Amino acid sequence: MDIVVSVEDFQHYWQQAKEKTASSFSGLHFGHYKAIAASDFLPKVYALKLTLISKAGSSPERWARGLSVMLEKIAGVVLVTKLRAILLMEVDINYHNRLIYGSQMMELARKHDCISSRRR
Repeated sequence: MDIVVSVEDFQHYWQQAKEKTASSFSGLHFGHYKAIAASDFLPKVYALKLTLISKAGSSPERWARGLSVMLEKIAGVVLVTKLRAILLMEVDINYHNRLIYGSQMMELARKHDCISSRRR
């Protein structure tokens, strides 16, 4: 599979993203990427950067860190067994994983009849 992040994919995703979404341990957030997507030049740079990361198999060091958060499933109930654990990862790795694994690889698997082509 040839992994390529297109400028169109990058812009489409970030123009529709909700800026208030919790994100990035490093301080980069959805607003930064929404602003980048509105530019004429910067989406080309970031799409190429993500493509090179995919092809080289080497990711930025900040992608190796995240923030683990425990959320209440039921308001006011703080028993460990009643909490939900989530991991806040960097904004761009979330986008990268969603595009590559959630879209491109799933489409390839459907194309080769590895999984059902029916979508939920």
